[in-house]
Amino acid sequence: MLKSNLFLIVFLAGGLWLVYAGGMPWWLWAVMTLVVVIVRYASLLDPFTERLTVSDEGVTREHGSRRHQALKESVRWADLTQVDVLAHEAGPRRRYMLFLLFGSNEEGVAVSEPLADQHQLLAQLRQRLPGFSEEQLAQAKAATGKAKFTLWAKDAPPVATDAGAGPAA
Repeated sequence: MLKSNLFLIVFLAGGLWLVYAGGMPWWLWAVMTLVVVIVRYASLLDPFTERLTVSDEGVTREHGSRRHQALKESVRWADLTQVDVLAHEAGPRRRYMLFLLFGSNEEGVAVSEPLADQHQLLAQLRQRLPGFSEEQLAQAKAATGKAKFTLWAKDAPPVATDAGAGPAA
């Protein structure tokens, strides 16, 4: 963002220099400045919105803006086949995870970690999906680079939840 702002300042200053040197009419520089400012800040007038709904039916995410068509992703709990998490670095000392919920009919939902936290998605996944892998989630949280972890799969064997159980005698 800083580089793009710096470029715009240099671009407009160069135009102003051309006006001063007589190489460009002042009104053309004024129009260019107005266009640059409008294009640069028009996105602030049409903010991106994102809404997540976690219900007894399933998970739905709607995202978009007023100018661009809002997109809707959804998956029913009954159709859920797999839950993955993508882990990657988003900057210095900042980790970011993206939860991917796959359905049986090529539907699915991608949910960012902040949105998942806001709507307690992980609590719902733990409650509704027997065999949800806390170990894989812990590995995803500890990942130092890009990685994909499967937290749950429909046909996977259930994960033992009794931490105190040892090998059978």
